[in-house]
Amino acid sequence: MLHDQVQKTLAFDGAISCISGLAFNILKSYP
Repeated sequence: MLHDQVQKTLAFDGAISCISGLAFNILKSYP
């Protein structure tokens, strides 16, 4: 049960960093 919670947290962190990375690239591409 705890392992599932850890995996969900890691997946959530991965999604957050992926989205913020995309947003950063989009903002960076604007002049």
